[in-house]
Order: sequence, then structure tokens, then C-alpha cells
Amino acid sequence: MSQTLSPSSARCYGLARVARVWSVSRASVYRSLKETPPNTIARRPGPVGACSDSELADHIRQQIAASRLHGEGYRKLWALRAYVFVAVEHANSEVVGIHAARSANRFEALEPVRQGVHRCFGSIAPGVARGLMLRHDHGSNYMSGDFQEEIECLGIEASPSFVREPQGNGVAERFIRISHGDVQVKGSY
Repeated sequence: MSQTLSPSSARCYGLARVARVWSVSRASVYRSLKETPPNTIARRPGPVGACSDSELADHIRQQIAASRLHGEGYRKLWALRAYVFVAVEHANSEVVGIHAARSANRFEALEPVRQGVHRCFGSIAPGVARGLMLRHDHGSNYMSGDFQEEIECLGIEASPSFVREPQGNGVAERFIRISHGDVQVKGSY
């Protein structure tokens, strides 16, 4: 529905706006869309990676074996690779934006938000995502003036989770499935 074009104006209005106009919750729409035929194979939500999970595990084991960091395991290896930022839809845990980077600055944190806005609203423009709320933690990249000004320009209302309460950002944390203490993994929804 969020990608469907209006027949009269040939514009994509997005699910949030349509649900608000129809006075229905997005959760109800997603629930009705989620009813799948019984012969459908269930799979993990989000984008498909370059290889299967088992192949990825084999690659990680090879990297651990070749690493100079013996006894540290996959978490140390993960910390050497990249910072991962995600934007996850609250209603159905669908990944609407994902970005990996060598640094965890405010501009890198904005990338999955921009991806999600472009995917769900069809463009990046001032006020295009009006009515959308963005839950994020109190990390310096999310609380920075540049980040806050960018989401405000897009029409997004910031909704920071409570300090020292990672469960407030639980949708993204559940998707990542790594404890909030790992600074290299950042999430918002």
C-alpha cells in the first residue's frame, strides 16, 4: 500500500499518511497484509545478505582463526569490521534502512533514516515524512544538532528512548540481536 501510486495524482502517499486519513492503525493494516498463504516459506525479515547464514558463520570462523586476536571471539572481530545502523518499522519489524560504515558519526546514523524515508515516502524533501516518529537512543550521533535538524526538516518527530533503558529502543535491538552495550551497533525506528 505504501508503494502504490494514487490513480488521480500518480503520487505515492505512504502508509502512515493513508492510515491517518482513513483513521486506521498501521498495525491493523500490517496484520491484514501479513496473513500469508499456508505454502509460503517463512524467512527472517530484512534484506538478504551476500551469502546464507551458514556460509557467513563459516567466513567468520575463518576470520577468527586467522586473526591475531586469539581468545577474543566473534565480538572482537565484529568490532574491527564496521558500525551498523538500522531503521526498523515498529509495526512489523521490517528493515526500511540499513547502513554499515567505518565511523559512527551523525551523518552515518542519518543514512538508514534517509533510506527509509525515500523507500516509504518516495522522495527526500522538506516535510515529506510529516507525522512519522523516530525512536532512537541518547547516543551523541542521534542527539547531535545536525541529526536533529535533518529529521526535523524531513518532518520527523524525534522520540528519544529513556536514558539507560535500551528496551525503549527494543525494535531495533531485537532486529540486531546484540546487547545494547556494544557501541558499534546503533539502531533506530
